[in-house]
Amino acid sequence: MQIAGLPFASAASENGRTCTLLASHPGGQPAIPNRLQTLYSSEAHGLIMATTFTWGINTLERETDDGFVFTAHYTVNANDGTYSSGAYGSIGFERPDNPIPYADLTEDLVIGWVKEALGGDEKVAEIEAALQGQIDEQRSPSKAAGVPWAS
Repeated sequence: MQIAGLPFASAASENGRTCTLLASHPGGQPAIPNRLQTLYSSEAHGLIMATTFTWGINTLERETDDGFVFTAHYTVNANDGTYSSGAYGSIGFERPDNPIPYADLTEDLVIGWVKEALGGDEKVAEIEAALQGQIDEQRSPSKAAGVPWAS
């Protein structure tokens, strides 16, 4: 599948929505530098709305002697062009045998660590589905407040 001339891989989720993961730019460069994004389609009112999920790293906590990163603070933002939702979290890492030098870290690499530490694809899909649920609720609220006699 291609969207805007870029190759994409697609997989269906349990609830029937399609989760489309950005693969790469044809030139071999990341299609979206410094961000890993997921497009998520949802059907509301007969329209297909694509939600973009953007994972980012806000800050890293590290040991100053060897640069070992022991905690990453991350965000996940969802936006369908009209509505948005987001989440923030922190995750700790175990010390590896051969830590990557701090200066050599990239945001994409650390996002990969975060996703793996969270529990991999299953947990990532769960987080993104929860954010999609919040956007769906904004689009078509299931609850409302007010009184019937006020106009």
